[in-house]
Amino acid sequence: MHGSQFHAISPAVENVFRKYTWPGNVRELGNLLERICILEPGSTVELQHLPNRIIRACQTGAAQVLAPSGGYAARTQNCIERPSGKFRCAA
Repeated sequence: MHGSQFHAISPAVENVFRKYTWPGNVRELGNLLERICILEPGSTVELQHLPNRIIRACQTGAAQVLAPSGGYAARTQNCIERPSGKFRCAA
C-alpha cells in the first residue's frame, strides 16, 4: 500500500485489532493502516505504530503498556496544514 515496505502485522497488533470496537467500522481500520503505511518505517506493523487511544481502549487490568513516544502521535502532531488546504507531514 502506497509503496510501503509493510508485509506483516505483529501478533500484539493483531490482538489489539481484534479487541478494539472500531466505532468507525472498516473505514477507520483502513484509514489507520493507510496512515501507518505512509508515515511509519518498518516491515511489520508494531504497537508503536498505533495511536495510544486504541491501545488504551483494548487494555484490561492495571498495567498499561503504551506505545513509545515518537511514533504515530509525534508524526500526527507534526502535520501542518498549508494555506492551500493541503497537509504536509514532517516525519
